Amino acid sequence: MLGIIKYCFEVVNCNRFWLDVYLDNEKGINLYKSVGMHHDGTLRESYKSERAYLNQMIFSILKEEYYKK
Repeated sequence: MLGIIKYCFEVVNCNRFWLDVYLDNEKGINLYKSVGMHHDGTLRESYKSERAYLNQMIFSILKEEYYKK
């Protein structure tokens, strides 16, 4: 994860790196928080699976936040 974020800011020169994750992916959520990503919000029932509509959490980190670490 750190390599992807580094590439995003140091090579591609992005301003913001973001991703979405389903609420039941606790390992992913903990990982994103541990590398300094911010929980921007939750898209309620934004994805339709075969059985139900699922919520997605949005996490991001800005270039400014990356370079402060």
